[in-house]
Amino acid sequence: MAANTQFSITNRWTMQFDYNFDLDEKVVTNAGVSITRDLHCWEANLLWSPLGYRPGYYFRVGLKSPQLRDVQVKRDRQRGFAR
Repeated sequence: MAANTQFSITNRWTMQFDYNFDLDEKVVTNAGVSITRDLHCWEANLLWSPLGYRPGYYFRVGLKSPQLRDVQVKRDRQRGFAR
């Protein structure tokens, strides 16, 4: 079973929650929180997964322009997940 919800805190802040539960094993298989902040022509993203197959965090601040998406600062601490 999987559930997710996304909502806007303000017009510049959005949050998303993801939750996966294995009904056969009766265990949580994955959970995560994603927070996004619109910074005009920049964007900040924080993804945090406390458990599951890729626990850790990923933080990125970068330009929103498709031509300049490579202009960014990233930091992550995740295991078992290749990007």
